[in-house]
Amino acid sequence: MLVAKTETNDRVVATEAQKGAQFFCPYCGNPVILKKGRIVTHHFAHATQPFGCDHRNETEIHESTKLSIFNWLRSQDIEADIEHPLNGCRPDVWFRKDGSQIAVEVQHTQIPADEIVRRTKVINRNGCHVLWIIPNVVKVGYEIHAPAMWRFLKGWYFGSLFMWNGERSRVDRLTLDTATRYSDWMGAIRYLKSTATPRLLQSLDLVADFAPANRRYDPRFAQYPPAQGSSSKALFNFAPREFLSIIQAKFLCKQLFRVLLKSFLSFTHKHGNQEKEIRNETLRNLRRNPRRTRPHRDR
Repeated sequence: MLVAKTETNDRVVATEAQKGAQFFCPYCGNPVILKKGRIVTHHFAHATQPFGCDHRNETEIHESTKLSIFNWLRSQDIEADIEHPLNGCRPDVWFRKDGSQIAVEVQHTQIPADEIVRRTKVINRNGCHVLWIIPNVVKVGYEIHAPAMWRFLKGWYFGSLFMWNGERSRVDRLTLDTATRYSDWMGAIRYLKSTATPRLLQSLDLVADFAPANRRYDPRFAQYPPAQGSSSKALFNFAPREFLSIIQAKFLCKQLFRVLLKSFLSFTHKHGNQEKEIRNETLRNLRRNPRRTRPHRDR
């Protein structure tokens, strides 16, 4: 964790804390240790993992991205906080712009689309706008594996995927172009659903180029159904094209399996009847001419 509480119940960031003082976990209240080394991002950690602590273990790139956004906002003289406590949630980075509360959720590990919608609704109930971004893990122009969460966020933001570029302190607006393969055997082009080529569209300023928006009905909802985000049922009934293609592929596989199974059973039944007829014919011949069909004995 990047934030802890002091003995006077004040919040302090790990990069600004000094060793020698006593710090406590803001989630469970147990003592934590300040770790300020030269390799890993400065952070707090429990001496022993307590039972019932709501804090989730985060990856190194997740914590460094949160800290990079927070430090840049502070350098712009903007009121900002890390893991700011709201009613029912603690967004990764929180700041205030023109009287509006903005929450930046950095998501590196894969989570279901339902969880993204749930967290967004909880943060919205606190009167706070949300921006979902990913860390700088994408190499523009190269084919990479595009997880389902990325494809959902692309539909969520009408064809855009936002990534924090810590080197330039900018938000890169990307799009995911579907990767293709030409198949000589089939003579057609195949579209790879889980592989995409990121393409840079814009480089944006987190404060100047973003503004609070109301996500009511938009004509683009017809093209990007996940942008509605009304409920989990709506998400999976009106899924993006990638999800629909996967569902269709699964359906075709099931249909093909049923056809092959039916053909195999028909073939087995047909040959089984032929063997049964041959066996019955042999038995009938034995009954008619038992001496002629009896094998000769060696004398």
